[in-house]
Amino acid sequence: LNIVPFSDIFKSILIIKTAIAMIFILLSLAVTSLGIKFSKSITSSLENLLLTIKDVQEGDFKEAKKKFLKTPVDRDDEVGELYRNVQLMVQRIDELITENFLKQLVIKETQFKALQAQINPHFLYNTLESINWLAKANNQTQISRMVESLAFLLRNSMSLKKPLVTIEEELRIVENYILIQKYRFEDRLDFHMSVDPGIFQCSIPRLTLQPLVENSIHYALEPRIEPCKIRIYSILDKGDIKLVVEDDGPGMNPKIIEQIKEGKTKTRGKGIGLANIDERIKLSYGEKYGVHIESDPLKGTKVIVTLPYDREGFHVQRTVSG
Repeated sequence: LNIVPFSDIFKSILIIKTAIAMIFILLSLAVTSLGIKFSKSITSSLENLLLTIKDVQEGDFKEAKKKFLKTPVDRDDEVGELYRNVQLMVQRIDELITENFLKQLVIKETQFKALQAQINPHFLYNTLESINWLAKANNQTQISRMVESLAFLLRNSMSLKKPLVTIEEELRIVENYILIQKYRFEDRLDFHMSVDPGIFQCSIPRLTLQPLVENSIHYALEPRIEPCKIRIYSILDKGDIKLVVEDDGPGMNPKIIEQIKEGKTKTRGKGIGLANIDERIKLSYGEKYGVHIESDPLKGTKVIVTLPYDREGFHVQRTVSG
């Protein structure tokens, strides 16, 4: 028989129970600590995102960027992906707001310049009106008519509200321009206009024909002493309108014509170039339409403007001579 006191057995059991309890407590503390640390790693990033979004909501993008720099996230889980996406979103929103702000500044500056630029035309119109009144008071009808035509041309050239006008309105611009040039060149300018009234209500980009007539005067009339014939006439061709500005000047060789069409050679006139007219027509009606030049040395020049015929009409020509 081996006799062991009960107190010794109980004492060993008590030690084991105490050790197990301590181990359990230590394990619980360790697991709790790890859990808290893990949860903080998630919640801190989410809390920072929430604060960042609040800064963005208030429009404080600088503070939002600072928070991103203070707490960089290099995790590969869903939280890290969310953090990076929000960071990119905030950066993009900031860029868009900055870009929009700069555009608004440019728009405001342009509006201011446009309002400022209106001062000079109004002053010029008032001055021309005063000259016109003075000319009429002194029975100077020629001066009065020139001033009225010049004011009409200025108003049309400076008006940006209607980029497209009717052919009838465009022909009125040409008529007023020719009126002024007739006083300058007198009998040397032999101008005729024969355009089908059936196309008067069709549209055309503003200031298409007048610059072409101006080029004819500079190329064909100015270099010579004898009279120069310039005429405008219309042709209806397979549903299209062809407006032709023709002169009997010295003409041009094909190489120069190609350079003018490409914008490499400027015309002698200081107004709108052929490339500008051609581009505006193509933008308005399509690549099928535009400006075409036919010219040979010593045989004159034809500038043909092709437009869509978008209106039914009758075909009796109106003739204007000057």
